[in-house]
Amino acid sequence: LLARSDAGVLQPRRLPTDLTVLAAAAAARAAAFAATRAVRVVVAPGEGRTVAAVDPTLLGRALDNLVDNAVRASPAGGVVEVQVRGDA
Repeated sequence: LLARSDAGVLQPRRLPTDLTVLAAAAAARAAAFAATRAVRVVVAPGEGRTVAAVDPTLLGRALDNLVDNAVRASPAGGVVEVQVRGDA
């Protein structure tokens, strides 16, 4: 993915996307892995407008990586909180 981006081949599709929905999906995908580490992943209520023109697939991958990294870095019994905040 990074190689395609660096080569200028990657063509993002910018679509109006609710970022809260993307964040909740990333949290849901991480839940099973988090459970094996005794970590909870929760989605906190957001603030403001959370719709933006983004490539939902690419941003979803980035969110998956961020949440996965947070779960890996959390101690047993920890909580990873995912929250989207936008313009009020």
